[in-house]
Parts: sequence; C-alpha cells; structure tokens
Amino acid sequence: MLLALVVGAALAFSAFLSVRAVGNGLVNSIYLSESEREKRELAYVSELQGYIERNELRSVDVEELAEWARGYKYLYVMVHRDDQLLFESPDYDPNNQPVEPEEPEEPDNGEGNPTEGEGSALGDARDPLIKDKPTREELIKFAEERGAHVLTMKDGNVFVSMAEFTEYLYYNIVNIVSLSIAFVVLVMVMLIYFSGLTRRISLLAGAVTKVADGNITEGIESQGSDELAELSRDVENMRSSLVDSIAKEREAMKANTELITAMSHDVRTPLTVLLGYIDLMRTAADEKTMREYIDASESMALRLKEMSDDMFNYFLVFGQSEDQIVNEECDVLMLLEQVFSEYTLLLKDQGFTIESETNLGNEGTSPSLIISTDTGKLVRLLGNLASNLMKYADKAVPVSFFASLDGSALTLRIRNGISSGASRGESNGIGLKTCHKLAELLGMSFSAVEEKKRFVTELVIPINER
Repeated sequence: MLLALVVGAALAFSAFLSVRAVGNGLVNSIYLSESEREKRELAYVSELQGYIERNELRSVDVEELAEWARGYKYLYVMVHRDDQLLFESPDYDPNNQPVEPEEPEEPDNGEGNPTEGEGSALGDARDPLIKDKPTREELIKFAEERGAHVLTMKDGNVFVSMAEFTEYLYYNIVNIVSLSIAFVVLVMVMLIYFSGLTRRISLLAGAVTKVADGNITEGIESQGSDELAELSRDVENMRSSLVDSIAKEREAMKANTELITAMSHDVRTPLTVLLGYIDLMRTAADEKTMREYIDASESMALRLKEMSDDMFNYFLVFGQSEDQIVNEECDVLMLLEQVFSEYTLLLKDQGFTIESETNLGNEGTSPSLIISTDTGKLVRLLGNLASNLMKYADKAVPVSFFASLDGSALTLRIRNGISSGASRGESNGIGLKTCHKLAELLGMSFSAVEEKKRFVTELVIPINER
C-alpha cells in the first residue's frame, strides 16, 4: 500500500506540473499576445465611451464611472486631464498582499509562469501557485507604459489609461485544473491498487468458504509478498495440514477396519475349534481321549491369548503420538547386545541355530554408537522381532543377525526361514504393523520382505553425529 501511495503521489505531481506548464504556456503565448491584449483594451475603451455617451457623463461624475469600473474585476482604470487624476478604479484590494516597488521581480520558474517582460507585463512576485492580483503600484506603472486613450465626455475630452489583468483568472483556473487532474490521477492509482487488493481478498474469502464447505482439494494461491500474500500462505498451510490430517485419519480407519475384519475371522476359527473340543469332552468316555481334548483346548486358548495381546499392543501403539516419546541418549550397540543376548538363549533352547556378523568399520575395537531415542519403545520393537522368530521361523534354517554401519545410520538385518507348519493366525500382519508404527514414532525406518521361503526384516537406526 505504501508503494502504491508513493507511485500515485509521484504520478500525480508529474501530472500537475505537466498540465500547469502547458496551461500557463497557452495563456502566455495566446491570450497574452500583444495583438490580443490590444484588442481587449480597445474593446474596454469603446465600451466605456459608449457608457459615457448613454449617460451623458461629465468628468466630475465619479460615482457613475466607479459603477462601471466595479463591473470589471480584472480591469484597473485611471481617468486624467492635464496631469490631474480625475478617477481611478475604486476599492482596489489586491488580496492585502502589496509588493514593494524596489523589490526585484522573480525570474521564470520554468513552469510557464509569467514574469516581468514575458507573458503578463504585471509580473508575479507572489504565490507561484494561486495568482494574486497585482498591486496598485504595478497597475499604475503598467497603465502609464501602455499609454492613454482619448475619451469624449460632455464637458470635454479626457484621457483614460487601463491595466487589464484577466490572465490572472486563467492562471488560477489552470492551477485548479492541474490540482484536480493530479488528485484524479492519485485516486485512480489507489483505486487500481485497491481493486486488485479487493479481488485478491475476494478470491481468498472464496477459497476459505470452499474449505469451510468441505472442499479441501483445491489449493489457495498466494500472489506477491505483502501481508495478504502471507495470510494466503498461512491459510494454504492450514488447508494442507487439514488434508494431511484427514488422509492420515482415513488411512488409520482403513487399516483398523482391515485389522478388525481379519481379527474377527482369526478369532472365530480357534473359538469354533475350542467349542468343538468342549462339546466332544462332554461325550468322551476314556481319560486318554479327555486329556487329548484338554491339551488341544489349552493350545487354542493360548493362541487366542497371543492374538488378543497382539491386538491390544497394536491399538496401544497406534494410539500414541510423537509427543509421547521420551528421548534419552544411549549406546545402541550395548542395548542390542543386551536385548538379543536374552532372546538368543531362548532361541537356542528351542532348537534354533544363530549366526551373527557385524561390519562397523573399525575391527578390533568396541565402538560406541550414541543415539537419542525412547529406549523402552525400542526394546519393545526388538522384542516383537524376536517373538516373531520364535513363533514363525523354521528351526532347520539358521537365523542370521547382521549389523552394519553406513555413514550416520546403523542397519540391523534379521534373516530367517519360514516354517511350513507355522500357524497363520497372524496372517493380518499385526505384529509387523506394530513394528512399523513403533519405528515411525522413534524416527527410524523398518521394512519386512518375504522371498523364496526366507523372511528378512531390516531396521535402520539414525546415529548421533560423532
């Protein structure tokens, strides 16, 4: 707005100077030409002579001459005979701004304003914008320089000297027109600016209305670098955030729906089997058969317990946000060794073969890799990976752990075979989904790939700068 105001003021001032210079130039070159001035003066003399003849005036009829003179605001008249001043224009008041005769005349200011000897012979030593009437001394001097005309009155001839200064009227008109045009230019510039501003406000209001009505797919454009453009960008950021939030909410709802659908099927299957075993136990005769049914029922109950635990863990993890993460610094290698040493014993006890390999770039030393993370949730993630191995890994295929340091990240890769007799109770992948969510909350990257009866999980852990 300030820039528009400065530009408008500059254009308005330029328009004022241009129009004023052209207008004053036309007044000086045309209206104040010697021929035009002489023509107007002769017309005044002829009119005054006619007035004298119609009213049969004598040289002593001053009141009648004054009445005629008052009808011409921009005309100064002196009537004299034999160096005796008989009459001069009455009540002459040059706006109470007399000019001392000894003061020099100001030169032309370059904008077409008349000075002594150019344009108006009366000069202009007063306000250069609004022209004041010349002083009485200036008029007398000008009238004497112009010479006298003979008038015939009833009591004899007299001489009349005139100083006509109607150009001052036109100078003032030019100045008023120049100021008016300058004001119009300034108003037009500001109107153009405000029309563009109003259009942008209307577009922004329309976009906000669409968002309020639920249409959040259309982006909000921001033009320029002013406050309104910043507001548009802020509204666009709000819209983008709202779109992202809705997309994440829909994704979460879809995932939960799929999970619930899968879980309902997975839960019904063991429940149906369990109910069948219970019904058979009612009719079983011998103790051996009863024991077999009891063992099978216990196995189904344990499967249901595992599934329910996983389901609660899943909802517990997905109900958390990054604000609930409590980061602390720890040595990740020590943490991994501590966690997997416990699970390695359990895996070996169940008949698994363990292979491990590290590539940390400094053989023969024990490096210290510091990370900032929520250690409780990281231990939980690693525990889920170990739990999946015990439930679904093939004991005939060695389980390999591989850790490598690449730049500012530690990559942990676990590779195992897939047991052909593994329960498919978790076909919905709830454990892997929990690992994905935990890794996302911790700022890590997690992936799981199944290839040729082999299952590979990979966890990338960012390392603090060393």
